[in-house]
Amino acid sequence: MSTLRIALIGAGGIGEHHAARYSKVNGAELAAVVDVDGERAKTVAEKYGVPRVYTSIDDAIAAGGLDAVDICLPTWLHKEATVKAARAGLHVLCEKPMAVSLADADEMIAATKAAGVTLMIAQCRRWDNYWGAVDKALKSGVIGRPVVWRDINGIPGPKPPWFYARDKGLGPLVDGAIHNYDFARVMFGEPEWVFASTHTFKDVTAPDTGIAIVRFQSGDELQLSWSWGLPEGASASRAIDIMGPGGVLYFGNPPADRKLEVPAPPEGHGQIVAVTKGGEVVPFPYPKNDMYVDEIQHFVDCVKSGATPNPSGEENRRSLAIAMAVIESGDKGTIINL
Repeated sequence: MSTLRIALIGAGGIGEHHAARYSKVNGAELAAVVDVDGERAKTVAEKYGVPRVYTSIDDAIAAGGLDAVDICLPTWLHKEATVKAARAGLHVLCEKPMAVSLADADEMIAATKAAGVTLMIAQCRRWDNYWGAVDKALKSGVIGRPVVWRDINGIPGPKPPWFYARDKGLGPLVDGAIHNYDFARVMFGEPEWVFASTHTFKDVTAPDTGIAIVRFQSGDELQLSWSWGLPEGASASRAIDIMGPGGVLYFGNPPADRKLEVPAPPEGHGQIVAVTKGGEVVPFPYPKNDMYVDEIQHFVDCVKSGATPNPSGEENRRSLAIAMAVIESGDKGTIINL
């Protein structure tokens, strides 16, 4: 298998993000684009030089000439597409969130295991040198442990209504915050309990606004205050940092009102900054990268070598379990033990 022939399933926003990267991935080619909107599929295929276009995954599979699929569909469609691909002997890269339920995730895992094919979930932040620098800085001990990771955000949110449906997207505390739950597990280990308070500002079925606390067995904590429920043109304050007994780790530079001297990073680098006792500034530069390229490259390499991908279906199910517990806790108003 010198060149992995991959079909892009879903030519929407994230699908085109993936399509744009394949020219930079070694050992793979985008062989087909699949979308229920044939014109959209054709547009993406022509833009990135993809030879074949289909309007259903069934047609793409029947035509043959594929080794894998890259599933960039809305979340509620992930299970069906994954199971169909697996039964056809195709390896699967599937966008996050993995599924809309743990039961669906289990079916995806079972189908790919039975077929002996690779299942990787596209948690792109695992391949982002920016968030990777946060992990390295934290584990260096610069701000001590335990820590509290705070992420505060409020925006109007995406426009497609499926993002806010309980049976399709489950809102920002699942669709968006899955990045936080997953990367918190990278930094902190496994969770202990979840507590959430949720609201719906819009006329939707899933919570579009809420506060979630995830306590980890390590004693570290993730605190989220997120909303996709604001009206167009309105945005709330944005803050993301990690506080510890020895200082604060910023996802970037400290606020300008701190009036601290921060050295510039080397050329081609970004940086995050810790501020410790006495206002000492400790920069952590990192080389900038394209996390989507690195993510897809990892998938291709794992398919060819037979290595376990990062993250596998089994691994990412644990992150999805946190998201599902947040929704349950918000519904019940109780702590959910994990």
